[in-house]
Amino acid sequence: MRELTATEADAVTPDLVSQAFVLEALESRGQIYGYCRYLYDISLQRARGYGVLKALLQLLATEDGLALSEIARRLRRQASATRDYLRRLMEVDLLVEREGRYLYADPVFRYWVAQTTKGVAITGFPRQEELKALVAGLAERFARASTQLGRAKESEVRELLRKLAGSTVPGAYLGQAATIQVPAFTRIEPYRSPDGQTEIDALAENGERWAVEVQWRQKRVGRNELDQLLTAAASLQARPWCVSQAGFTPEASTFAAERGILISNAEDLAALAKSIG
Repeated sequence: MRELTATEADAVTPDLVSQAFVLEALESRGQIYGYCRYLYDISLQRARGYGVLKALLQLLATEDGLALSEIARRLRRQASATRDYLRRLMEVDLLVEREGRYLYADPVFRYWVAQTTKGVAITGFPRQEELKALVAGLAERFARASTQLGRAKESEVRELLRKLAGSTVPGAYLGQAATIQVPAFTRIEPYRSPDGQTEIDALAENGERWAVEVQWRQKRVGRNELDQLLTAAASLQARPWCVSQAGFTPEASTFAAERGILISNAEDLAALAKSIG
């Protein structure tokens, strides 16, 4: 939009980009708005059952990643009927299913649905204060969703470790050359020290201990983060294992190899899960 085009003397800042996105998504003349409106209308027409499907999309726009039972409860529908509605939305590529949870296929479309169904729309060029409030809301929603996803992934890793207990796995999935014998852990739980200074996403115990940290974000883990995990693990006399969605910086990978830290990225985690069926 012309109003947000940077002059030659001004650099394009992240804040400027965020404001441009909000305008394009929520102003009725914006290209993102037009695309989302078209996608919303045509997809619901193809999927059949407009009223219920609209309510379902609104629900997941607010709380993405719900399970079938929770969606059925919120919609006050039978699970079988709810599954059919979800299937219709997946057939038109609005939703995807991942490990029993239903999410928007497109996060931009989810943002548009969440805002427009609440009556948030922009007519004309808004005041700077209004734009900042909308951008702040977008940032808050992203942070909340990231936190929820991170907690879900931590729980998933703990469950995976329970299933791997006592088995032998390829060392490559843990950043090691040789195969790894996973101890037969009997207790795997989040840990927080009495003074609150040390928090671990999973402390696995049974004679031997593993201290597990999950970093589920679109940024590679660096050396400093591994050093912090190593310190925490040492205080617990545990072997450190770091799981990072985006992987590790070269410096971090070298540090892990030198210090015996187990490391896994998203692909490694998927391979570990597949190895146990």
